[in-house]
Amino acid sequence: MQFFKRYNYIMLTTLIAVFSVAFGLFYLQYSTQYQYEISELQDVFEEKLFDIEHVAQTTEEQVQAMKYKAETYLVTHLQPQNSLLFNQLQQVNESSYNLDNVQSPFDETMIGNLTGQGRLDKRDANFYRELDMALDLSPLFTIAQRNVPNATWIYYTSANYFMSFYPWIESTEFSFAEEFYKYEFYTLGLPNNNLSGTIFWTNPYIDAAGKGLMVTCAIPIYENKRFLGTVAINLTLTTLNQMIQDFPYPTENLLLVNDNYQLLAHSKMLSSQAVQSAKIGFPTDMQAQWQTLFQHPEGEIVKIGDYLAIYKKLSNVPWKLILLLPNQLIVKNVIYKTSWGFIILLPCLLVVLLITYLVTHQEFIRPAGYLIEHIENESKVISKLIPKVPTDWHIWFTTVSNIFAQNRDLFAELKEYSASLEEKVQERTRDIIFKNKTLVLLNQEKNEFLGIVAHDLKNPLSAILNLAQMIQEAKGDLSQEELLEYADIIEMSAHNMFQLITNLLDVNAIESGKMNVNLEIIDISSIIKRTIANYAEQAKRKNITIHLKYLGEKTGSYWAFVDINLTQQILDNVVSNAIKYSPQGKNVCVRLTDLEKQVRCEIEDEGPGLSADEQKKLFGKFTRLSPKPTGGEHSTGLGLFIVKKLVDTLAGQVWCQSEVGKGTRFIIEFPKNSINNMS
Repeated sequence: MQFFKRYNYIMLTTLIAVFSVAFGLFYLQYSTQYQYEISELQDVFEEKLFDIEHVAQTTEEQVQAMKYKAETYLVTHLQPQNSLLFNQLQQVNESSYNLDNVQSPFDETMIGNLTGQGRLDKRDANFYRELDMALDLSPLFTIAQRNVPNATWIYYTSANYFMSFYPWIESTEFSFAEEFYKYEFYTLGLPNNNLSGTIFWTNPYIDAAGKGLMVTCAIPIYENKRFLGTVAINLTLTTLNQMIQDFPYPTENLLLVNDNYQLLAHSKMLSSQAVQSAKIGFPTDMQAQWQTLFQHPEGEIVKIGDYLAIYKKLSNVPWKLILLLPNQLIVKNVIYKTSWGFIILLPCLLVVLLITYLVTHQEFIRPAGYLIEHIENESKVISKLIPKVPTDWHIWFTTVSNIFAQNRDLFAELKEYSASLEEKVQERTRDIIFKNKTLVLLNQEKNEFLGIVAHDLKNPLSAILNLAQMIQEAKGDLSQEELLEYADIIEMSAHNMFQLITNLLDVNAIESGKMNVNLEIIDISSIIKRTIANYAEQAKRKNITIHLKYLGEKTGSYWAFVDINLTQQILDNVVSNAIKYSPQGKNVCVRLTDLEKQVRCEIEDEGPGLSADEQKKLFGKFTRLSPKPTGGEHSTGLGLFIVKKLVDTLAGQVWCQSEVGKGTRFIIEFPKNSINNMS
């Protein structure tokens, strides 16, 4: 009886557990469906973002194409052309001219109008070349209109007080005005705002031709370094509104804003005559905390108040797309899609439980009792036949017998494993002993390093102390010349100490990875000239002449992509070494060569040279070779080690060519990377 009470208790517990699982499954299905809805919403948002990015990218490509067309025209047409379109320009009065009278073979659908201030006659050749270029852009305006069908205006604004624009309209409806020079489509392209000549997008503004609010994509046009004007494409905010109207997910809050949080488009705002803050586009009950959205990662759906929100920046345009959706819409949709499954699941579970209750006694309770008895017998190593149970249970009895047999085998294997474990411990011990020996060697290397440093610092310090004592003991008996001589020795000793400490700090920075590297496009020739000037006095004292030569046809700037401070340090070390190891009255030659991917710098002296074995040790730390400084200069053995590390940091190459008795040449190649040669 007690057994059946326990059985009934188990069944009741199972019933409760099944219902709990059912509700859990419902919640899991709800959660899964909710995440699916969120994912689908995010996918649709990304699709709309892609559509807007495509229009923006196409607009930028057309603007870039017009820039290339204009600048190419100026390069290939060095004299005015007096084209058919140019001859159709007419002087209206003393202060204006236009292209209102378009004649065959042209018509208004093929070209844009051109209006300007001033006279057409008695102007310089560059003015007429620019007019020809602006007229030559007209066919490209029509192509841009086809590629960007949403474009309102396509135009070129010249610094010479004229404008070419498409679609064509008469100058009586719209013409050039000086006030256009205050608009961002022109001011953001000026050299002081955009020296690099990159594409830019303006803030929204009211169109002077009466088309309402719009934004502009523009780019400056240069001839060499002379700013000519800007070429631009306008998109109205009404156009941007239309682009987000067809959002496939039901929502009333799809916004497009710029980086200044000005509203560019809204899913329910079809037109506007004033620039508005992004705050206006948010629901009323969310406007107090609208900026908190941008504290979250972009592209991630977050819950703010009663709304789900997501925003993401466009790849190449300073705009953000924002989606706001009431959370309750998602919840209702999810519940509707998941509730039917739950209503069907519950009756099915009840039927399954009833059948389970009737079958379990015959198919489970009795066989389970026999199985427990079988387990007890196996644990006591008592062998009995398998009782009469359902066929599916036979495997369990067999499995139990096998498990106990395997367990006995495992005990035997455990003894063998224990013996092998001791051998592994001994092997690990040997490994630890080896590592300890390695640490001892590293400690010895440290002690040798400290000994070298102490030795190199002791000599100049001793010289300074001895000279100081001699000056004190002389008590004013020293002549002015002797004092100056002692001062020079003290200065040289202090300089040697300073150089050693500086080199040690450089080595520490290099080996600890704390060196700051700021890569930029640098003229190597200017650094070479400054380095030669810095060491001119040192060379003069040894009557050494430093020559600078440019190999090949180029004699101007040699541009490389390097860090200016590290490059200066590299050249200082190599040039000072060339002077240091050159005898009196010799020459040091510095050569510059402009290669395809590198700038090569060669520093060659007429010193004693190096053997092949010494060249292999040349860039080692604290390496001191057979050549000695010819003027009593100090050597730390770190200079070339630092040079090698700094050149590697800049992704360059350095090597040496030398023969004993024939001087030494150091070759350093600085990378250009992908930069274009500049002249």
